[in-house]
Amino acid sequence: LEKLYHSTCEKALAFCRTFERTREFHSLCETLSNHLGNLLKATHPLNVVPAGGREHKPKGWDQWTSESIEMHLQTRFRQLEVSDALKLWNEGFRIVEDIYTLMQIPLKQVDGSLARKLPKPRLMAAYYEKLTRIFRVGREGGREGGREGG
Repeated sequence: LEKLYHSTCEKALAFCRTFERTREFHSLCETLSNHLGNLLKATHPLNVVPAGGREHKPKGWDQWTSESIEMHLQTRFRQLEVSDALKLWNEGFRIVEDIYTLMQIPLKQVDGSLARKLPKPRLMAAYYEKLTRIFRVGREGGREGGREGG
């Protein structure tokens, strides 16, 4: 189910980029951010076991795994590329916040300790390149190459 979710996100992002659908892209970004927030709330240690003692988690969700974090990060990196292509700098900044949040999720190791899953170096290089561009455009008042930013 999770792979289908991310595949659908990729197709929606490609649609927004291909047809320069900025309004739909904004809506999609908001939805993806809300989904992430809901997953984080549902898997927070204080929310996992309610007063009744029965574990509550979203249907079809098996907690954060290395693979699930990787898929979320890849989707967010793709989202960041589309925001850059559409020159939607405010959306890009919000996406960067989601990426940072994902990189802070600890994973339980076999020995019981916690560790963080960092993306592949190639993805991190692209992330920092886009991050630099977002901040540069933001510092220049939303202008890049003589065009207004979003």
